[in-house]
Amino acid sequence: MAVTGPSVRAIVSAMARAGVSRFAAVSAAPVGPDVESDGIMARKVFLPLLRWALRDLYADLEVMEAVIRASGTRWTVIRPPRLLNKPRTGSYRRVIGANVPGARTISRADVADALLVSLTDPSTADRAVGVAA
Repeated sequence: MAVTGPSVRAIVSAMARAGVSRFAAVSAAPVGPDVESDGIMARKVFLPLLRWALRDLYADLEVMEAVIRASGTRWTVIRPPRLLNKPRTGSYRRVIGANVPGARTISRADVADALLVSLTDPSTADRAVGVAA
């Protein structure tokens, strides 16, 4: 069931009516490109299996990202790996325009931190940002 794609269409429309010009969203690392240094098992076995198993979710996130890119707003998409219920550390890796090499997990609280930081960081505007612990 598509949820994020249609939801983001409604949000972007409401933003345009309200004159809001900055948007930040959370996607998922597997929606982004593979990291060559992650090794052949990750790139040729694990990620393809994960993408197949969660294909509907990732397809919905791909639509969401496409809607955001075409929205005319200044945007940032945060792409975390597996989310954990752990406290904020404020210490996480971030790669602008790509996924984080060797990314496995990150706390939801650190994803929230990265999302908020991205709103005032001009280097993340109109970019996808990989984050990981």
